[in-house]
Parts: sequence; C-alpha cells; structure tokens
Amino acid sequence: MKKYMMFVIVLVTFTTIVVEAITVSAQINDNNEDQLVYTIQLATFPKDKKYIGVKYLNDLPSDIRSKSVLYPIGDYYALRYNPLKQRELLFDETYRLKDMGYTNAYIVQTSLTKFQEIQGVVVHKSSKSDLVSDSLENANESNKTKELTNYKYREILYLADSLNKTNQLIESMEQYEILFKSNKSNNVVNKNLFYLYGKTNNWERAKSNIVDIKRKDKLLYAYGLGALENYNVNLENELKPELCDDISGYVNLVLGVFKERQKNYQDAYNYYENAKNINRFDMFIMFAYARAFELIKKYDLAQKIYLDISLVKSDRYKNIKLQAHNRYIELKELSKLVTKE
Repeated sequence: MKKYMMFVIVLVTFTTIVVEAITVSAQINDNNEDQLVYTIQLATFPKDKKYIGVKYLNDLPSDIRSKSVLYPIGDYYALRYNPLKQRELLFDETYRLKDMGYTNAYIVQTSLTKFQEIQGVVVHKSSKSDLVSDSLENANESNKTKELTNYKYREILYLADSLNKTNQLIESMEQYEILFKSNKSNNVVNKNLFYLYGKTNNWERAKSNIVDIKRKDKLLYAYGLGALENYNVNLENELKPELCDDISGYVNLVLGVFKERQKNYQDAYNYYENAKNINRFDMFIMFAYARAFELIKKYDLAQKIYLDISLVKSDRYKNIKLQAHNRYIELKELSKLVTKE
C-alpha cells in the first residue's frame, strides 16, 4: 500500500500575532487610587463633537448606559463601558455588543479612579447649538501644527512606545497623534499611528486624518496590518473605496491576505493580481502573487514565479528569496509525487 504525503500549504501573512496571558484577580480593590482596569470601548468622538458622544451615550440601552461614561483622552472622548479587573470576563460581553451592532467594540485599559469620578457626574442632554460654538473654537486650535523641540519629540515618542508595549493602545495613539500633527511628523510615526488605528478599529478617525496626505497607500497598508491583527471584519468595506490611491499595490496586498484568511480564495487571487499589476517589481507582492496561483490550484504557475524570485540578484530580498526557493522545491517534489501516482 502506498503511503501518501500530506502536503500542507502554509498561510503566509505579513503580521505577527502577539498573545498575552493575563492572570489577575477579578476583584477590584477600591483602596488603590490609580488602578488600571479593563473596559469595553464602544466608540470615540473628537472633543469638538462632544454633543454626538453625549447623544450616543443617552441612546444606549439602559443596562449599558448605567455602566458607561464619556472618558476624555487627549483630543477625543472615548465611550467606555463596564470596568472589571480581569480582562477575560469581558470577552463574552464584547461579542454580545458586536452582535448588537456595536461592531467597533474592543477591550482597553482604563483608570478606575478616573472612570468612577466621571461616572459620578450627571451627563446632561446639551443642545447641539450650545456645543457647536465651543466646538468651532476647539476645532481651530486642534488643527494647528504643533511646534515640538527635539527633546519634546523624543519624550512623546518614548511615552507612545511605552504605552503601546503595555497594551494601552488608545493612550499610545493619542501620543502618536500629537507627533502626527506636529512639525516632527515622519513616516515611521505616521505608520505606527495608522497601525494602531487599524488595531483598535478606528477607521473614521484614520479617514479624517488621511485626507490631506499625498501618499495615502502606505498608511492605508499600515491600517490594514493593524486591522488584520484585530480580525476586523469590516476591513474590505473600509479600504476598498480607497483603492484608487493604491500606488504601491500594498492596499490590494493586505486585502488579499484578508480574503485569504476568510478562505475566499478567488477574491484573494484577484487582489493579489491587482497588486502585481500595480507593482510587479516588488518581491513581496510577487511572492503573494505566486501564492495566489496556489490558492486556485495552478501550482505550475506558482512554481515558476517562486523560481524567478529566488534567482533575483539582490541581497535586499534575502529572506523572501529563501522562502521562495524553499517553496519552489516543495512544489517541485509535490509534482513528482503526483506524476508517479
């Protein structure tokens, strides 16, 4: 009896998923004046649009509204709900909220003291006309480019990075936004910011900040990487209207990965092919294009592209060339087995 080799096609992604194990007590100790707890964030609103946040809060179902506050963070208000010390206890509630239509709900760390102080303040239904006058003043101030010294830039960058490493993503985002709107704005800072937008499902916030950017595609790609890490089911609906700005092919590339994860291989192939048509000289895109042929079971064409990549004379693509070479050998061996059978 012949023994058959099980050949597994490994999903190639361009992100690394980091899983944190959190084992803390669920009991909240009220004696700690500045405890960090976990809450579910439902939405964010610019400070000059606070009236929208107030209306959103007041329109929540009573059981959710009673445990929710508008939590101020930098230039925004975040609508946060149900503080608990143990993150795992919020998982089921987060899924329930998503099923109810709050698709951007996700878990964030929050200061318990600050949450309780805000909760003790009654939020009145303010008329839009009262708040619009304040919002106009705040809007003019927030749109100004901030002048930062080199020292202040490094200080804010260090804080943003530290907050990100401790999973305080919204707080980290706020610091990156200060840099984004400053005279020290640069590609690395901007990509980090948009990656965090994606990871926290903040598409509206990302879209409002990308309007005046000339090269949008790399920031949209960064957003897509963050969204992939957070399994944002709305990613295609968010990025597809922006494909007209995809000069590099990378927006199509990230949408290809998204559709591949959904096991919609024909759509994945189409996005990978679009990326190739835009930028056929990028080795990462060509590697994805080779995978596209694997997805639709055209292994001979995939094998040829992998071989072409592995023969490129450049040390710049050393790792991707090695992966392409290995994949070429694997497919070659597979074709021999199929021929023998």
